[in-house]
Amino acid sequence: MKWKWLSGGFGMSNVRAGIRVMLPRAAILAALMLLSVPGRAQTTNNLIDRAANGLSDAVNDVLGDTNKTATPAQPPVFQVTITNSSTPKSATVVNIPPDLVNSGVGDIQVTFGDGSTELFTKGEKCRKPEVSARGDVGWAVWHDLTDDAYHHKSETLRLRLRDGTIKEFQPNNLFILDWAFADNDTVVIIKSMAHHGPPSFIEYHIATGRELGRLDGYAPYAEMPKWAQPYSDEKP
Repeated sequence: MKWKWLSGGFGMSNVRAGIRVMLPRAAILAALMLLSVPGRAQTTNNLIDRAANGLSDAVNDVLGDTNKTATPAQPPVFQVTITNSSTPKSATVVNIPPDLVNSGVGDIQVTFGDGSTELFTKGEKCRKPEVSARGDVGWAVWHDLTDDAYHHKSETLRLRLRDGTIKEFQPNNLFILDWAFADNDTVVIIKSMAHHGPPSFIEYHIATGRELGRLDGYAPYAEMPKWAQPYSDEKP
């Protein structure tokens, strides 16, 4: 057998090409051997196709497909079109499913300066809405819904800024206990925790998305960052 696919050198592109050619052919040869087994001839054609296609896909998974390009991260998709140009003044949770009344999750309804209201979400599991003085609106969003006692595995803080920009900020633990706008509405502070244990805290700059500080786990009140102290369970 001549290994023509290696004649151009041992570059990875040659190795990829060779494996993609040889493995499916080897699978086909193995399948053809079943023709000599009584009762197997009828299913061999399907087996050949499945073996060739399956091995080709497996090779792509292991070695990677050079024809594929990485998909850049996309910004969050806002599912609801907001038509009101007035400034948001307050927000509340509505459309709470009957089985999640105790969790207080539903859609976010915003009241504007002119007294009108609009839904900012549709069919999502959201809670803890807040509105900044400038009219930015934020809320916690449930992710990875489950059937256990927690009903979900994690949460994200989502903001809709006054200009319509959507931003999301990750807590440094699973579930958001509390969050707030701070420093003249230029930052957000998120308090979160896992299923058990002490809370964690993280601070983000809204405009840039840059993390400004964090506290992972417990610290005595006096040793906490100043920005996190107002949200501590301990009081001096």
